[in-house]
Amino acid sequence: MNIADSIKCHGNLNRGCLSVVPKGAKTEQHYNVSVTLTNAEFKCSVKGHQRILSQGSREVVARCHGTVSAVQSVESDIYANNSRYIPVSYNPIAHPERPYFYTLDGTPIGKVARAYIITCDSIDTKARTRAYIDAN
Repeated sequence: MNIADSIKCHGNLNRGCLSVVPKGAKTEQHYNVSVTLTNAEFKCSVKGHQRILSQGSREVVARCHGTVSAVQSVESDIYANNSRYIPVSYNPIAHPERPYFYTLDGTPIGKVARAYIITCDSIDTKARTRAYIDAN
C-alpha cells in the first residue's frame, strides 16, 4: 500500500488486522498501522447484510474505499477519546436494522472527505480495527 493508491479495506475478523486491496493488486494484511483515506466512502452490501442475518454466516460485506494520503505505524489507537474524531461502525449482529456504517448515535455514514482506519493490538474488537471520521 502506497500513498495515492486507490484501495478498499476492511477489518479482518479471522486475522485481527486490516485487510487492504489496492486497485489491481492482491489483498494485503496490515498490523499496527493507521491509514488516512481521502475521498472516502463507507460501503455495505444490503444483500450481504441480509444474508448474514438469515444464514448466520460471516462474510465481508462492508468496506471503506478511498485514496491513501498517509500511512503510519502505531502502537495504540491514536484517535480514541479525541474530540476531533468520530468513531464509525458496522455490526450486523449488534444492529441488524442498520445495513450501513454509522456513528455511535446511529447516523448513517457514506461519502466523507477523509477517513482514518487504524489497526493495532490494543483495540479490543475481534478485527483489532476501527474507523473514524472528522468531527467537523
